[in-house]
Amino acid sequence: MAQLTTNEQELSQWTNICQGVYATFGASLPIEGLTEAANETAKVGQVTGGLADALNWAGISEDAFNEKLAACNTEAEREELIRETLNGIYSEAAANYEKNNA
Repeated sequence: MAQLTTNEQELSQWTNICQGVYATFGASLPIEGLTEAANETAKVGQVTGGLADALNWAGISEDAFNEKLAACNTEAEREELIRETLNGIYSEAAANYEKNNA
């Protein structure tokens, strides 16, 4: 995750995403694979690996997301798109996970 972020706020969002994905899918979608795929996707501009699962299983078209990635001009913009999309999908699951584990 450290390779995906440039500040503490972004790292916090990625931690939240991972928590939400784990709460939703458990071991079916390994967090290590998701973060690795997100990093690779930000670099190459095409959805790869576990990120494809995290998007598809939430009902987001991989092709449509690839079009959004293509519209980004930098790796940082692609990372932000990925982070904001996943945070939007999985933040509620993360909050519920924290509440239930309190």
